[in-house]
Amino acid sequence: MLSLILPAYNEARRLPASLAACAEFFVARGLPGEIIVVDDGSSDATPRAFADTVQTLPRGHLEYRYLGLEHRGKGGAVKAGVLAAACGPALDALLWPRPVQSPRACQTEPAHWPGAR
Repeated sequence: MLSLILPAYNEARRLPASLAACAEFFVARGLPGEIIVVDDGSSDATPRAFADTVQTLPRGHLEYRYLGLEHRGKGGAVKAGVLAAACGPALDALLWPRPVQSPRACQTEPAHWPGAR
């Protein structure tokens, strides 16, 4: 199982497309996983956008989770998402241009993933 962390701050407008792209990544490869949206204290409709969007996305072997936090910055959001991940490797989805550049990236150590620090 792969856990994908999607930090969000005032992303109501972009979140539906981002979630759909992440879901498509898993579905196209037949990967089981979870997509965790970590809301870093948004003041817009990010929670509502998440709730509405997940109703339209494929389920199968995919789980969608939402964590609402007080604003702490992207690093705090990513850390909270990693700590909340069910199991397996966690990937910070930076979405440039896709969650992961290649299927092999899912099989490497986290330090080799795009956006790893």
